[in-house]
Amino acid sequence: LVCLTVLYNVFSGPEPWMAELSRQFFLHKFLNTLAMCFLAPVAEEIIFRGFLLNSSIGWGRYSRASGIIITSLAFAFMHTQYLFAVTFVYLFVFSSILCVVRMRSRGLMIPIILHILNNAWVIFGLLFSATE
Repeated sequence: LVCLTVLYNVFSGPEPWMAELSRQFFLHKFLNTLAMCFLAPVAEEIIFRGFLLNSSIGWGRYSRASGIIITSLAFAFMHTQYLFAVTFVYLFVFSSILCVVRMRSRGLMIPIILHILNNAWVIFGLLFSATE
């Protein structure tokens, strides 16, 4: 995941909505950070890896691969705040990794922790690198 994030940062700049986050007042920053670093990852893992992936795994001969693809496409396209194509590729690959981790760990705890760490890395990096 670290390599994926580094590659993403090399080939992409911050999304437009992220610049707005750095200009918010402290309370707004705090609440948005809480939501993006904890609430969103937990909810998204329950929905995408807990429900959608589990539901699509039993769909025939290539069910694991199709489940990962369906779940990861849904995950990437659900994040409509992003505008750059490279971000959708990143989200698809990130989701695919989380799907594999979910299937190998047989639980949601590790994908939730990885998702929280990923979001925290992005958000805290953005907040602390703001030049304004």
